[in-house]
Amino acid sequence: MFRKLLFIGFCFLISTTSCNWHSGRVYFIPTIHGLHKANNKYNYDSLKQIVSSLDPDIIAVEIRAEDIAQDSVYLSKNYPYEMRMMRSWFPEAIVLGFDWLGNDIEGKLIPANYWSEVSSIKKYEKELNADSLFTKQTSECDTLQNKGLRYLRPIL
Repeated sequence: MFRKLLFIGFCFLISTTSCNWHSGRVYFIPTIHGLHKANNKYNYDSLKQIVSSLDPDIIAVEIRAEDIAQDSVYLSKNYPYEMRMMRSWFPEAIVLGFDWLGNDIEGKLIPANYWSEVSSIKKYEKELNADSLFTKQTSECDTLQNKGLRYLRPIL
């Protein structure tokens, strides 16, 4: 849980950071995946508005390069809404994918059972969630995290 909070803090730090790259700028914009549905201060519309205000030529999304051009049905089974919508929201921009899920499926489509049976990360998550001691210890952190989410909003 601490690593999750540290990562969120890091994302907010870099969300306000831009760096010169050749003659342009690179912006890092963190997303909160499904939580955009529940957060009225940082919802899908506000994320879209932020990206739109930057008028990007290129948008890099955490989708594998081999998946970025796949149809919406395939993408919806494997990626969060805001990630797969960048192509539709910004058709004038070049949208590039940059994720990696391992050598075993590199260059191949993600198998239908990948998230439920193959992904080692998901297996570890299931094991942790089945551990009653772990869930008891982290429940207090989850409560605090959920309280803090209502204040989450972008800083740009």
